[in-house]
Amino acid sequence: MTKKGMTVEEHTKMGIELKEMRDKVDSMIVKLSHHYPFSSGFMKKLHKAQLAIDQLRADLDTKFFQENQKWSPAPDQDTFVYYPGNKDIRAATGKAESGELK
Repeated sequence: MTKKGMTVEEHTKMGIELKEMRDKVDSMIVKLSHHYPFSSGFMKKLHKAQLAIDQLRADLDTKFFQENQKWSPAPDQDTFVYYPGNKDIRAATGKAESGELK
């Protein structure tokens, strides 16, 4: 049985979620690096998690464009579905520029 791919909206939401996950892991790495060496086991695991998220974003970005070759973004939308800019995140989550809800 062939499975239907995700919609553009589903890909966009997934891109935002993966960006937020990556940003969170990055923040953890920075905070912990002030207290522990990069060679510690948990720091290596965090770095591996970050690399896995990066690879997943790249793979899904490629898949998105394979499935949606004729897709054209709205004039105010970034063309990078899995690498959204801040304006795309605010539009999708309903947050204003200050980070507060509209």
